[in-house]
Amino acid sequence: MAARRMPARRPRQRRATPVPLLPMAAAGLLILAALQVGAWWHSAQVATRGGGATATPAAAKAALSGNPFVDMARMRPFHHADTPTPTRLYAPPLPQNVQFGNDRATVTVTVLTDPSCGVCRRTVQGLLANVPQGRVRTVYKFWPREAGHTSPGMMMEIARQYGVLPTFWRQLRGTDGDISDVDMLGLLADSGLAPDRLRKILTDEGDRLAAQLSPDIEMARKANLPAPPVLLVDGYLLDGMVLQPAQLATYVQRRLDGEAITGGE
Repeated sequence: MAARRMPARRPRQRRATPVPLLPMAAAGLLILAALQVGAWWHSAQVATRGGGATATPAAAKAALSGNPFVDMARMRPFHHADTPTPTRLYAPPLPQNVQFGNDRATVTVTVLTDPSCGVCRRTVQGLLANVPQGRVRTVYKFWPREAGHTSPGMMMEIARQYGVLPTFWRQLRGTDGDISDVDMLGLLADSGLAPDRLRKILTDEGDRLAAQLSPDIEMARKANLPAPPVLLVDGYLLDGMVLQPAQLATYVQRRLDGEAITGGE
């Protein structure tokens, strides 16, 4: 009797384990992000070594690359930490300085100039035109256009000390062009000082008058100030680089309002 054959048993199939797609996708994105950041960082280093900073904010904005590191490097010159600091000089009003306006004002405009210089007088008058004189003290310090030529400053000091400054000042403002020493003596005479008296003052008091001018001249020399006129607002130098002389009225108003002179602090 033949043995009964048992039916063949089919191999048992294993159930497939579900693949964790979401974690894998997240890991892939992280890897891609890391690679992108690395590429950005490398590009930024190359750009920085190549000196790729733009010169103006508009140019920097137009040159945005999509690489945050490069863009940050390009825009960095305009970050407040890199803004040039205005130069401030110690130039207090001295008794011998010609002064106008409010002597108790909280804001002082200092003008270093040569009264014999026609361009200087015209420039200063134009810059001060929009400054509220009633709220500001204006201090004039002598700073010669030609080194060593102190006669104009001495004659201004004579006008101040001998009580003819208002008339002398009006005549100066009404005169066009440069004024010679002889013409300045004529203006002093027209202001009420007789020629004989002027000669005696210059002869007897010349050294003292010159000494009155020395502190301001030495201060300007040590500060390497340019040719006159030079203006300060509360000691801040309007050098034409950080602070612009043409913006004098704006700076004065900021100081009157209790703000920083640059308006960005």
